[in-house]
Amino acid sequence: MAEPHGDSTSEETQEPASNPPREETPRRRYRHHRRRHRHQGHEHSFAGCFPRLLLRRHEDLTLSRAARSLLDSYVRELLERIAQEASCLLRERNRSVLTHVEIQDAIQRLLSGELRLVSVFQGSNALLNYHRHN
Repeated sequence: MAEPHGDSTSEETQEPASNPPREETPRRRYRHHRRRHRHQGHEHSFAGCFPRLLLRRHEDLTLSRAARSLLDSYVRELLERIAQEASCLLRERNRSVLTHVEIQDAIQRLLSGELRLVSVFQGSNALLNYHRHN
């Protein structure tokens, strides 16, 4: 007792209509890379410090974005090298706590000339100011 193939309006015999393929809407691109990057984790940048330091000495000079980026990567690399050297000093001295002495010795090993003297002097002054205010 088969039913004839006619115009059957029964929902049971009709197959559900497949959805037509969606047209992909172009995704909006972010105008500012920083907005998208914020959600991936906050990464500290020193690039904001350089223009302020430059203004102290030379009010008429500015830094380009490429120059700020270059200086930022240089400072990051230098700090990373100081940390590696200080950790090597800790292992050599069989200590487990990093103090200002190891950092000062690491700076003296890495830097040379006047830069070494100025950085040790500035670091010592910063440490003294910290202890004065705390």
